[in-house]
Amino acid sequence: MLGGQRYGNRILNEREERIIALVAQGLKNREVAQGVGTTEHVVKNYLRVIYDKLGLWNRVELALWYEARRHTNLQNKAALDSDAQGHAHHSQFLRAAGSN
Repeated sequence: MLGGQRYGNRILNEREERIIALVAQGLKNREVAQGVGTTEHVVKNYLRVIYDKLGLWNRVELALWYEARRHTNLQNKAALDSDAQGHAHHSQFLRAAGSN
């Protein structure tokens, strides 16, 4: 790899995301491998790459990172849902006000 392209690349692919989710559930590498249809050795390699991409050292840090991100995503979704409901109520109000 060329300099600078390997480290700090936080973009995860779909399989890496799936592996992270399974590890965060507390599954062992063998169980993760069964869950994604690969070998335990391949999962270990993926974990090394994931740790490198995210600047983490172990599966505990990875699980904590995953839960923090999941919590943030849930908060963001709730805020978006709230905004969407607010816009819908505002539109209904405007329609009702216009019909008077």
